[in-house]
Parts: sequence; structure tokens; C-alpha cells
Amino acid sequence: MGCLENEFQCDDSCIDELLVCDRNTDCNNGEDEKQCEHWPCLLNHFKCANGFCVPEEDVCNFVDNCGDASDEKNCEHRECYAQEFRCRNGECVRPATICDGRHDCIDGSDEAQCNGG
Repeated sequence: MGCLENEFQCDDSCIDELLVCDRNTDCNNGEDEKQCEHWPCLLNHFKCANGFCVPEEDVCNFVDNCGDASDEKNCEHRECYAQEFRCRNGECVRPATICDGRHDCIDGSDEAQCNGG
């Protein structure tokens, strides 16, 4: 079975190349998520350190879209408001989220200095 130009060949089907290395298994055997370090990212996509590709608009949005947080490194983030807590990675969170048992900062720094944390 042949695939079209903008498609990826799975064992038994074709999928859109946008679905390759996107951290979601679309081929029955998962081959669309293997060897991602060798797969080039499409235009307007960011290459994660682990080889996955995410849309550029998902970079520096305080969400670990890559699965290894490489899309959140080296970001220049806004200044935090006076009442906000600045995470080590530059993210700003509400004071009520500090030491609440949940990692509201991607890097977990809002829980780092807590009793038992």
C-alpha cells in the first residue's frame, strides 16, 4: 500500500505526517512514535530534546508539552506580580498553590521547601 506525499506509512495504513512524533500513538504498532530523534520537525514546530515535535505556540507556555520539559527551558517569562511566587523556571503561580501538595510549577519548586516535600 502506498501513502500520499504528506503521509507516513504504518504497517497496515497511512497517517498524516503531522501525527508522527507527536507523543500519541497512531499506528497500531506505535512505529509513528519510535526513532523520533531522526524525524525532522515540520515548519513552525519545535524539536524537543527527546526527539518529539510540538507546535511552536506550545513552547514557553508553562506546560510540559514535550514530556521532558525541554519546551519550557530558556524562556524569558514575564515579571511576577508582587503577590505571586516565582518558580525556579521563571513561571509565576498564586501564593495559595505553594506547599499544597501539588506541583503547580513545572519544576516543582513551589513544593521544594515544604515540610515533607
